[in-house]
Amino acid sequence: VSDSQAQIIKFQIFLPIERATKDHPEWQIFNDLALTKNEWARAVQYAREKDLIILADIFGVASFDIAEE
Repeated sequence: VSDSQAQIIKFQIFLPIERATKDHPEWQIFNDLALTKNEWARAVQYAREKDLIILADIFGVASFDIAEE
């Protein structure tokens, strides 16, 4: 991060169910990409330690709850 001189990071916060139904062909992809609440907390903490501006795309109410925390 420090070598890139980035000032902003953008996250996409979602739960797989907000992106597709379980029978959708891409369900497993969304499931594999989704982070846990703990993983989100660590990612945000790291961004704050690097003094990055944090932006987020939020895909549903449950995702909003994660972002609010």
